Amino acid sequence: MVFIFGFDGIIANTSFSIESALHRANLNFAEKQEHLSVPFDGSPDSTLKKAFFSQTEKMPEESFSTVKEFFLSWFYEHCLEQTVLLPGVADFLYSLSVKGSKILLVSAWPEKITQKIIKYFDIDGYFDSIFYNGKLEGIEKFLTDQQVTAVLKNSAEVQAIKTLCNRSLTIFPDFNAVKILVK
Repeated sequence: MVFIFGFDGIIANTSFSIESALHRANLNFAEKQEHLSVPFDGSPDSTLKKAFFSQTEKMPEESFSTVKEFFLSWFYEHCLEQTVLLPGVADFLYSLSVKGSKILLVSAWPEKITQKIIKYFDIDGYFDSIFYNGKLEGIEKFLTDQQVTAVLKNSAEVQAIKTLCNRSLTIFPDFNAVKILVK
């Protein structure tokens, strides 16, 4: 069996670290200082655009690049301060690996951020492959000959997996639902 896990909200909760990074970027770049509470919607790019620019504003690419670089750098430096591994994740990944399941991770974050967090929580060895920045190139080779179970919150990732998977696919929106299935 193949299991595909999303990162944010499935494996780890980075929401407080994201909020801190948004706040820090707001202090450095926003004309009007205010508390930002923008939910992470699956990609650092779209989250930053929602936080700093209205729907009607056209964001200058140079401005966006500067804010994004600062945000990602600050997040990388401070992500372990408030990020938590969701309860039961490590044990469940271990049980899947013992059963011989293929375990894939899909993360919207760059490689160095994802690796820093999963190494900190000592779960990096459970994944047969990790896909970074929300890009799924190469995932097809895992989706061809087995039952696939995906645990994903990001609707774009769900749609991409549905498109690529030509076998039986089961999708769950959270970690607890899939734990019941596997018992």
